[in-house]
Amino acid sequence: MREFRLALDKARLFDLGCSGDQLTWCNRQEAPHTIYECLDRACGNAKWRLLFPNSDVRLLSSIYSDHAPILIELSPGVVNTNQFARPFHFEASWIKQHDCEELIKKAWNMGIGSTGQERLQQNRDICRSKFVARKQMGCGTVTKEIKEFELRIAQLRNRPLTSDIKLQEKKLRTKLEELFQAEEILWKQRAKAHWLKEGDRNTHFFHSKASGTFQRN
Repeated sequence: MREFRLALDKARLFDLGCSGDQLTWCNRQEAPHTIYECLDRACGNAKWRLLFPNSDVRLLSSIYSDHAPILIELSPGVVNTNQFARPFHFEASWIKQHDCEELIKKAWNMGIGSTGQERLQQNRDICRSKFVARKQMGCGTVTKEIKEFELRIAQLRNRPLTSDIKLQEKKLRTKLEELFQAEEILWKQRAKAHWLKEGDRNTHFFHSKASGTFQRN
């Protein structure tokens, strides 16, 4: 196993993981002598993961062989051939998302390099691919979430104003304020306007400034 891990490290490959059952081999003996093991793995490198961030690895049913076939589904991931044309930029507003820290923690423990430097590079690339996948799927789109919460608040206001409704509205408004802060951070970063004071919220202006910056670039 040590030699196998060293070979993976040398080729800069890592285990892609597997959803669902991960036991790929069975000795096909009757109970109580049945043995299951995880002997087979699907491997890829960091560039492959960035090209197919939403890929899924799963095992198929094995009828005749003692090894279960491994299927790698590229969809619903979208292949972006321009992935490396632009450098990856971490959006500061992502920090405001409730699951950001958990996503980083999980991704940061997936590297299997034999040296600290190799594990650091693998963890960084895997973490980056996770955020790229979220961005492609539209997850955590601040503007979209703001509209959804504004709609939910408007719907509550059309209902009889009970204590329960007031409590629900308070919770929604607290979340909405967090989203506004995230939106402010997003456009502050994109507009590169470092002189924006904390608490100012001229989103329309910064949206225009950021768009103009992208056009020039």
